[in-house]
Amino acid sequence: MLITSGGVLALTLCMVGMVGWLESAKVESKLHDFSANELASLNTLVLSVMEARRSDVHSEASEVFDRWFEQRNKEYPGQLWRVWAPKVAAYVAEKMPDKPVQRPRDAIDEETVNTRQPVGRMVDGAYRFSIPIVLGVTRGTDQLICQGCHTALMKQDKGEVIGVFSSSVSAEADFAALRRQLAMIGGVALVSVLGLL
Repeated sequence: MLITSGGVLALTLCMVGMVGWLESAKVESKLHDFSANELASLNTLVLSVMEARRSDVHSEASEVFDRWFEQRNKEYPGQLWRVWAPKVAAYVAEKMPDKPVQRPRDAIDEETVNTRQPVGRMVDGAYRFSIPIVLGVTRGTDQLICQGCHTALMKQDKGEVIGVFSSSVSAEADFAALRRQLAMIGGVALVSVLGLL
């Protein structure tokens, strides 16, 4: 009886581990989709700002975009920010010294700039996701206004990263719910095994 109970308990623990792994993957996928949708919306907003800059001699559209982060982060269940690529950061630091330079905050921002690819993964209990904005590749960056600033003034070539949009969303609530679910499954299994003894 003890051997059978031990086998059932071991099998249950394996099942709990498998459920935990599958559900963790679901949580990460959910947070990825949420982050990707938010950053895609942000990129659409940028395209609107860039269109407005053609006739915006006072850079009002850019100021609205800058304030958007502050306002959106009041409601967002995490943090959103942007990063400038090195040539953009250098240009802004030189030509607009009163404007804060948006530098990478972490290794994921840096990896996104360097690889020119989206990067997403769990980091310290949060899902981190960053997407690159690539000159002449990302939708809207082939406009003349982009070419004028980034190619002529900032000396960037087509295919270089202009900047990165980043998101960090806490996964604590999701994983706390998952831990409760797994504890319940494990508890039921333990009670069942003890009932066999």
